[in-house]
Amino acid sequence: MAMRDEILAQIQCAELAGSYEQMIKYLKELIKLDPKLNPEALQWLSTAYERVVGNRRYVWLEMNNENPKPRSSSKFHKFHVDSNPNKVENEIRHYCREIINMVTEKLLPIAETLDEKILFYKLLGEYNHYLTEIENGTACREARDAAIIGYSTAYELSNGYFASCNPIRLSLILNFSTFRYNILNHYDLAYQMAEQAYSIATDELNNLDEEDKPIPMQIIQSIRQNLSTWDRESKHRDSHRVRLNSY
Repeated sequence: MAMRDEILAQIQCAELAGSYEQMIKYLKELIKLDPKLNPEALQWLSTAYERVVGNRRYVWLEMNNENPKPRSSSKFHKFHVDSNPNKVENEIRHYCREIINMVTEKLLPIAETLDEKILFYKLLGEYNHYLTEIENGTACREARDAAIIGYSTAYELSNGYFASCNPIRLSLILNFSTFRYNILNHYDLAYQMAEQAYSIATDELNNLDEEDKPIPMQIIQSIRQNLSTWDRESKHRDSHRVRLNSY
């Protein structure tokens, strides 16, 4: 018990310091000690990998963007301004595979509650999704297929279980619809999923207490931004088809 308490204290200190790589280090020690995580530890796990992989994805996407946006002033982004994209790719690959293996081999097999199962399948969808962005050939196809299974399973399990404004369900729909749009090119399915979630969640947002609104509102806004972008791109595709048909 003393060792567990010490690890928990180290995780909390790392989170307060914004040292998410250290959080992951101590979370792995916690899971090695006991893979049955309580809700707080599951939140730490989600947050740590989201930050570590998310920062690197941002940098990698900007490196591969022909018209990059002004870079963030964060320490991580400054550190990677002159990095080789291959270096960042390898870091993304490492952390994605690490969380995928952790969930598949240690966490999902002992999941008991529906909350846990939804979260774990959601994580499998997300981190395989991120692998599809950097992999090629067979590795990309395998990651794509695994992401479909993870996202679809989490989505089906969450239907009728989570409220429409539940942050886990909203973030699942945000990421699943983005995957459908960007990776699978299922434009209509992606739009329909996002639009339905946006409409229902917006209607029910007013029923939440004020202290429960900020996170759902932030995700709903991200869904709205995607819908606006997809609307513009749909009009562009339609216009392009009209020009082709006129030649």
